[in-house]
Amino acid sequence: MKMGKAMAVTRRLNEPGRSYYCSLPSPETARRIHPLLHLAINTPIMNHLGQKYTLGLAASSIAQISETDYKLLQDAADQEIASAFGGRITRIELDDVLWRRLNRN
Repeated sequence: MKMGKAMAVTRRLNEPGRSYYCSLPSPETARRIHPLLHLAINTPIMNHLGQKYTLGLAASSIAQISETDYKLLQDAADQEIASAFGGRITRIELDDVLWRRLNRN
């Protein structure tokens, strides 16, 4: 399987000694909580996941997201991670990949 550019960036970020959020509050804590964090959702990411996984969201923008829509989007993020990345990345890393893909204008 060929590793795309976004996957290569993600792999570099996951090397020992590297962490998201400047390793705050500490490198150990950052590594421990990283897999627990949710996907940060903006309108382009919401639209992408909503269309790809046919979620039927009631919201048309981030300002309108209900708790139900939010949970559907997080579940769709998990599906995207499993199908597109074989479960090898976290939601935060998916956020980085999708943001780069969807905001290249």
